Amino acid sequence: MLYLASPYSHPDPLMKEQRALEAAKATAKLIYANVLTFSPIAHSHPMHLFGLDGDWKYWEKLDTWFIERCNAVVVLTIAGWDRSQGIAAEVRLAGKLGKSVWFWSGNAADDPVFNFIVATFKEKT
Repeated sequence: MLYLASPYSHPDPLMKEQRALEAAKATAKLIYANVLTFSPIAHSHPMHLFGLDGDWKYWEKLDTWFIERCNAVVVLTIAGWDRSQGIAAEVRLAGKLGKSVWFWSGNAADDPVFNFIVATFKEKT
């Protein structure tokens, strides 16, 4: 299973919504390609409607649990990824745990990173 790291926190609620949609779209592309993927943003974003909204410190325990169980981390390189404290912490943790980390734009068609991820992690059916 892959862990898809992506930026989320932002003072503008519309930007947070856009980031969540981009994470969900990328997660769907991977799952559609038979790559088991967990995205803390795509899978948790709706919970902010019920007060579960926070930064990396808030989600660190849960996200660490998932990273420990995933085979690798893929960083979705959408706007803001390079300034995200959460992504920086997730990448550090992955390195500490000996997990591979790849950086992916979210494109699927003819994208060498996407094709590598699918070839490496596609579930055998």
